Amino acid sequence: MTFHTALGIDINVLASFLFVFAIVYALLAYTKMFEGTKGASVVIALVIALFSAMYAPLVGFLVGILPIASILLVILFLFLFVQRVLMGGAPGADAVPIAVILGISLILIGTLWNSIWPLLPLPTTPDNMLWLIGIFLVLMLLYVVYRHGHAA
Repeated sequence: MTFHTALGIDINVLASFLFVFAIVYALLAYTKMFEGTKGASVVIALVIALFSAMYAPLVGFLVGILPIASILLVILFLFLFVQRVLMGGAPGADAVPIAVILGISLILIGTLWNSIWPLLPLPTTPDNMLWLIGIFLVLMLLYVVYRHGHAA
């Protein structure tokens, strides 16, 4: 069953185009390959995304894998966020607001884990994941207290 936008574009093709465009543009921006030329990264990402959206087997593959890939990307960005909080930041910065936001995010993931875990190829149950999230929240709380004590 295919869905179409108001303009008649197949939603699967549009989702594949946007996914490939975002990944290619992010990689080009991260590597700073075309930093001096204005808009070169956008044009290259646009061309690659257009060609890949016209290739039907790739569109079918991406439509099948996009739900799992999006969940994995959210988890990856969460880990990168945690790494930036723990490793980076200004020397005297207060870690409490960031820890509160991260804690709320982890609680939301724990609450929604019953609907997320069947999509992931992990041999864990929702109860085990809630325990891991709880342990991580306690460790994060101890780190915030430690960092807050040194900032004062």
